[in-house]
Amino acid sequence: MKDYKEVINKWIINKKIKNDAKLLINFFRNGFIFTKYPKKTYFGSSDFSLSFIIGGIYLLAYVHKGNDKGIWMLQDRIHSNLKDDMFNQHEVKSTKNLKIKLYWLHTQNIKNLDFINENDEIWDSYHNALDIIKTTKHWNFIREDFIKNKHQLTTFWQYPSIEILSKESFDESFQKQLEDAKAISVNELKKRILKYDRKPEKIEVSTYTYKRNPYVVIEVLNRSKGICELCKNKAPFIRKSDGTPYLEIHHKIPLSENGEDTVENTIALCPNCHRKLHYGSN
Repeated sequence: MKDYKEVINKWIINKKIKNDAKLLINFFRNGFIFTKYPKKTYFGSSDFSLSFIIGGIYLLAYVHKGNDKGIWMLQDRIHSNLKDDMFNQHEVKSTKNLKIKLYWLHTQNIKNLDFINENDEIWDSYHNALDIIKTTKHWNFIREDFIKNKHQLTTFWQYPSIEILSKESFDESFQKQLEDAKAISVNELKKRILKYDRKPEKIEVSTYTYKRNPYVVIEVLNRSKGICELCKNKAPFIRKSDGTPYLEIHHKIPLSENGEDTVENTIALCPNCHRKLHYGSN
């Protein structure tokens, strides 16, 4: 397996950025971690740049000199919380006329990698942008001059660890895709349905959960007597496993917002009311 650090260290010789080698190594290390589709993505160097490329578009790059000098990252959105004096953000020209757009995050100051390398929001946006690329012309377009002296990410990095992402990040990404899908025309929607695989890609997600108190669950279910504590209707069906009324447990103040796992903070709900509290407008 090739050593990406060696590629970077050799490239920076005589470029007067030796002191920034660690920043660049961490930047591209994150790239290996957060880049989907490693067999379609290439990493390597040219005379004036280090970069990741997929199809006909750069994903990550450091350009050493010229008009394009600086750090470049592909993003799925504009970040309103980033300082204008540190970063420039603009649409990728090739997606300008598309409903679902991509954006460049650019900074000329290599020292700003300190901020980028530790910013989860930026890397999450980068990760999500790769799903958008899959729907564009760049996906199946390859320029041999672009990938000269570059190799697939799998040459440098052991996978499939890269495919593991948080459930929250996955859900958020899918929700954004749904919102984008609502905005496109009926004809465009039909075209994109045909482009997607009939059998969806299987990925691994990680998640954190809470170690719940089982005695609270049983006490609240007993208290409800099979009646939803919001709409006051009977449970919609009987559990196959034990013959009890099917109700779901809901915390009034969510555990994620420092709510307590207590009888007082918990109610038994039918599935419809449970979804209403989580996703309803009221």
